[in-house]
Amino acid sequence: MSLPRYINTFFRHWPIYLYISLLMAGLLVGFSFTIKPKYTTSATVWVEQSSFLDSQLQRSANDGSNYASPASRKSSVLSEYLMLRTFVRDVIKGTPYQVFLGDAVKEGDLIKDIMDNYNIKLNGYNSFSIQYSNNSPDRSYDITRSIVERFLYEQREEIKRTGQSTISLLKSQIDAAQRTLDSTESNLKDMLARYPCTTSSATQNNQVSEEDLQCQVLLQKRDTANSNYNSLVNRLSSTEDMYNAALDGKDISLRVVDQPETYEANTNNKLTFLIFGLGGFLVGVVLSALAIVALTWTDNTVRMRAHAAKLFENIKTFELPSIKTPKPRKLRSGQIIQSPDVKQRMLSQLKWAQEDRNLDNKGGVN
Repeated sequence: MSLPRYINTFFRHWPIYLYISLLMAGLLVGFSFTIKPKYTTSATVWVEQSSFLDSQLQRSANDGSNYASPASRKSSVLSEYLMLRTFVRDVIKGTPYQVFLGDAVKEGDLIKDIMDNYNIKLNGYNSFSIQYSNNSPDRSYDITRSIVERFLYEQREEIKRTGQSTISLLKSQIDAAQRTLDSTESNLKDMLARYPCTTSSATQNNQVSEEDLQCQVLLQKRDTANSNYNSLVNRLSSTEDMYNAALDGKDISLRVVDQPETYEANTNNKLTFLIFGLGGFLVGVVLSALAIVALTWTDNTVRMRAHAAKLFENIKTFELPSIKTPKPRKLRSGQIIQSPDVKQRMLSQLKWAQEDRNLDNKGGVN
């Protein structure tokens, strides 16, 4: 079918196609109003760093080693917690949705929803944010608040479990470091008593003596032992402070700097209306194109049928003239119409029958 036929059909029915496109656009824009908004609650946690660990991290950075920031380490721990169904159940226990626990279907759906809709974002070296999204603003807020509270609780419990053993280990390391420092200082004092060396002492010909070399080695050992001792003391002090705070139900290494706050994702904005409207209009255009094809083919079929009916009306029927057939001839009783072929076949059959009888008679005589 030629293109002009489709164009002709379009111009004959264009209001219908326009109405279809506008109707679909209106339906999808109306559908956008039925979409439930998404609510997201966000909270920010600040991670403190002890002076000892700061020095260790700085030393690793100077060596070119890879290390994780305090916020990165704690956010990784929280991410691992949220992969555990036990931790998520404890989170639910701190919300009004604890009534779902015990119901296999509702509990499983809620746990899956929490695991699929949380997000952890690093904000910098010392802070990270935890977010959770849901169609209900109350659920979004309650779950986020409970996640933060449960995480801080687990960190305090971890300090309680390991704090005492860590403090004992640090004290033993400090004792060993103190002995090393005392021994190094004693050796250095003996050396200085025998030979008043300095790190810059040298002979007139700019050659360092053996005593000066020994003195420099002892000074370096004394400085290293003293630095190690001070680092252990600082670490012990920081660990004791965190342990005592944990015993009091506090945590000085973690604190919430931004309390949970809920905001709504702007779903019913102009851009959403525009996207749904254009999508509906395009769907209407596709449906209109299909309608053009259907109407064009239907219109062509009607025209063909009308044309065929008109042709049949113009056809004239003619009656053939009657032909008289001769009546069959009546035969007399016993009369047989014989043709030469029929007569010949009858004679042959009589001849064969006579020969058969002759053979039978000869057989009987013998």
